[in-house]
Amino acid sequence: MHIITKFFVVFAAILSVLLAALSVAYSTNADRIVAGYKDSESRAAAASSTAAEANTKVAVVQNDFQSRLDELEAQLRERDDDLADFERDNQRLLAETKQAEAAQVSVMSKIDQLGATVSTQASIVKSLQEEVKDRRAESLRFIQREIELTDRISDLSGQLEVAMETSRALQEQLQELQDTYGGGASPAQAGANQGGATTSVRARVTEVRRDPGSGSLLAAIDAGSNDRIREGMELTISRRGSFVGKLVVNSVSLNTAVGSVDTLNRQIDVEPGDLVTVVTR
Repeated sequence: MHIITKFFVVFAAILSVLLAALSVAYSTNADRIVAGYKDSESRAAAASSTAAEANTKVAVVQNDFQSRLDELEAQLRERDDDLADFERDNQRLLAETKQAEAAQVSVMSKIDQLGATVSTQASIVKSLQEEVKDRRAESLRFIQREIELTDRISDLSGQLEVAMETSRALQEQLQELQDTYGGGASPAQAGANQGGATTSVRARVTEVRRDPGSGSLLAAIDAGSNDRIREGMELTISRRGSFVGKLVVNSVSLNTAVGSVDTLNRQIDVEPGDLVTVVTR
């Protein structure tokens, strides 16, 4: 046999051994490779699912981020608008400040002018106050003098009225005495008595009290309608020939009467037993 043929035979035998080894290795590795491939596919599917889920989450996050970004951009635009408004307000306030400063200068100038005017007016007012004070003092003196004269006139009027009432009481007593004794009347008085039929009524105060409603002083007398006493009649109250006061009759019964006492603003008391006189016709 030729050497080349031997070489090819040996080479073929070696290749057969190698091919067998490779076949064994291939068959051994094929299962592992298939299992790895299937495992890789499973991992790839899981990775794809995870990636899809992650993409979904990323999309949600992106949407939230975009919404937040849009909101922030809107707020930023609003802040820009506010800033623009603030700048306009600032410009306006600066202009108003300048106007106020100019007005302040003008006001200060007017205040200085008014200060001078007020100072002048203060001196005038002071002189007027002094004059008014003098006039007021003089007026007060006149008023005080007038009050004193009025009080004096009132006192004199009261004294005159008391004197007239005292004279009236004395005349009534005199008339009563003349009527009682009948001999001392003059012809004129006698003619008057005959023509007018005058009758003198004498009574006594029996009780003095205060009216609980009005607080006025009331007096009761022991004469009434039988003695020709009538409501509204004015009687004279006297004591030992001196005038005490007036009694204006308020109510009348047959033998008694009650009236209001007027002492003509004098500090004198009406007492039970005081004489009450009146001349009736």
